[in-house]
Amino acid sequence: VGAASTYSGATTISGGVLRLDDAGSLPGGIGATGGTRPLVLAGGVVGLATGDFTRPLGSGADAVSFGTGGGGFAAYNANRTVNFGGAGALVTWNSGSTGFGSQPLTLGAASATHTVTLVNPLDGGIDDRTVQVEDGAAGVDGELAGRISGSGGLRKAGAGTLLLSGSSTFGGWAPAAAGALSLSGTLNG
Repeated sequence: VGAASTYSGATTISGGVLRLDDAGSLPGGIGATGGTRPLVLAGGVVGLATGDFTRPLGSGADAVSFGTGGGGFAAYNANRTVNFGGAGALVTWNSGSTGFGSQPLTLGAASATHTVTLVNPLDGGIDDRTVQVEDGAAGVDGELAGRISGSGGLRKAGAGTLLLSGSSTFGGWAPAAAGALSLSGTLNG
């Protein structure tokens, strides 16, 4: 989407990548304030081609929520960050209103050119959680920069490379099916 949008109703991405080539491609923009229509990720990916994503998680008109199939973000033209709410707030993975609703998180896309970094700390709770990392052109496709906590495990899926750069304590890893995992922070779990 290469221009500002003013349509009414939610934007639901249920597959593939919706590449945003304008900061106003979603009604109200991708910033922490100003969103005028909700964004629902239900199996699709937001392609950030111009700017970082700071909308909050939740069910409001300015918020993003995760539906069945989860979803995520990919970076184009430059490295991009995702900071839900813009203040580095804790994301409780299994919460439907302030988390991913127990759905998988996707970082990167086959067509992505750069690294996408999620800066929020994550609380995975007691269950195993999945981060799907798609293999694009960057050496590192996705990065989790915030602290990861919880007694459950974390499973890295997909052919891309995931970097853990925060200090984390969680239950452990499920074996990675493909791709690579890199650690620059600390890991106790």
